[in-house]
Amino acid sequence: MIERLSQMMTLLRDDPSSVLKQWRERALPIGTVMRREGVTGLYKGIDDHGALLLDMQGQTVKVDTGEVELISIQANKSKEEA
Repeated sequence: MIERLSQMMTLLRDDPSSVLKQWRERALPIGTVMRREGVTGLYKGIDDHGALLLDMQGQTVKVDTGEVELISIQANKSKEEA
């Protein structure tokens, strides 16, 4: 497990865009309903710095720390643009 973690840290250091690409491929579907700090929003993707993007009341909110609650996963999964 430590060896795998070391490999991932090396990959993150040497090629962060490939890590983000993999993260986006495994992410929840665009439009998934989430809640943060009592406000419900829709998942919009992951930005180039790894922050979660939520559409909350018509504004895009970047979430890079804290908690987000999963409310409902949309049935039709569309891939996020890399």
